[in-house]
Amino acid sequence: MIVSGILIQQKEVVAINMIRKYMAEIDIKSSKTFHEFETNLPAYIQNHINVIKMGTIKKRLSSIYMNHESCPITEMNELYISAIGGDGSDKVFEAEHVDGPFFFLPFCNVYRCIVAIKGNKSIFTCFPKSECFTSAISDNEFIAFDYNRDPHFIFDCSDIQDYTKRVVLKLHYIVYPSFLPKTIVSIYKILHYRYNSMMRKLFLKSQIKKSIIGSCINYGTVIFCNFYNIYNDVKKKFFKL
Repeated sequence: MIVSGILIQQKEVVAINMIRKYMAEIDIKSSKTFHEFETNLPAYIQNHINVIKMGTIKKRLSSIYMNHESCPITEMNELYISAIGGDGSDKVFEAEHVDGPFFFLPFCNVYRCIVAIKGNKSIFTCFPKSECFTSAISDNEFIAFDYNRDPHFIFDCSDIQDYTKRVVLKLHYIVYPSFLPKTIVSIYKILHYRYNSMMRKLFLKSQIKKSIIGSCINYGTVIFCNFYNIYNDVKKKFFKL
């Protein structure tokens, strides 16, 4: 399920503005993606992120399912800058992929929410299995999708020229039924943030041209996505019988 919207609450807008100012002051190479975990950022930036992650988006996700709760997975959150046409593992983001492998966990819905700190009109995110939902998010807009179950990719629309650095805040939430024991919720969170941390380290080590690790990540990600799509199609046909 894709959830989208725009943050208009004054305190959330102020927080986004402060994060945007912070990112504008950092010297970042535009040829590579940039990643920095929330827990590694300055304390005052973490405070601004906390305002965003505990506000409108959290409430929206909690309301999707009846009798469900949502909880942030702070260890997965990061500030991120897209780089279309990058080398090595960066290319995987332009191929259809699923971010996480835990689609089989019962009562577990982990959402990745992309909040546009600084949008770019030419960079689109496409969800081909969700009625081809496609969007280029502008400042203060957000898109949330299932980390384990929503295939997607980004692409650059050549008809639109926008050279702005696309700066986004990636927030993560686990949405679970109220009856699920907190111990199980904690285990689910640990599985996700440890997997995410491991993959992030691999990505950062393979952002170079003709990287063997990068090629393995790219091919492996595409193969897994194809497997998941086949599995999903079979499951849908089975339940229709």
